Amino acid sequence: IELLKADGFDENYPIYIAHTNDPVEAQEFEESLKQEFTYTSGGINEIGSVVGTHAGPGAVAVIFFKK
Repeated sequence: IELLKADGFDENYPIYIAHTNDPVEAQEFEESLKQEFTYTSGGINEIGSVVGTHAGPGAVAVIFFKK
């Protein structure tokens, strides 16, 4: 959330949330984003096996285009 505030995000593109086996935490993070920003949601997705192996279980990521 702090990075989105500091960098800004391009409102022409959706913001995506991704997670490694923790959809509840991802949903909670999305709710926090909705309280701070107005944006188009790209949805909540699972992180793939290659990145997920390195991130470990319970990781949550936000994907956005910087302004």
